[in-house]
Amino acid sequence: MIGGILILLTAVWIYRAAIRAKKGNAFMWVAIGAGVFFAMQLLLVDLNIYLLETIKFWGAEGVPEVALGADRVTQTSRGPFVAFLLSLYMELAPPAAGFIAVAFLRTMVILKEKPTLQNLFSDIKEIFGGFKKIFTTPEN
Repeated sequence: MIGGILILLTAVWIYRAAIRAKKGNAFMWVAIGAGVFFAMQLLLVDLNIYLLETIKFWGAEGVPEVALGADRVTQTSRGPFVAFLLSLYMELAPPAAGFIAVAFLRTMVILKEKPTLQNLFSDIKEIFGGFKKIFTTPEN
């Protein structure tokens, strides 16, 4: 769910950057950005699966635990707080990594600027300002 919302916002962000940079085909850049986003997300999801499988084997004194049909709390055997942090990481890290990869693509390839923090995340405030204008009702 979070990744779906983030890819839509990223597509608008890439489109606006391509229009601002006067690139020929803005939709092609949106498709390239979406491909980079999904490739990074797939890479991190695979990394998360490997991480979860590794954590499963953190049993007592190196003996693998068998936790069939268990949730992350019983799989980690580290308590509910660690399981919460692990779930939070596994949910947010793949879309965040995709967003950062698209930010580098946007800054270095489309806009041809140096990858500073300000350049990487520029124009985000304007996008949310535009959404705010769309969803406000005119007062009489």
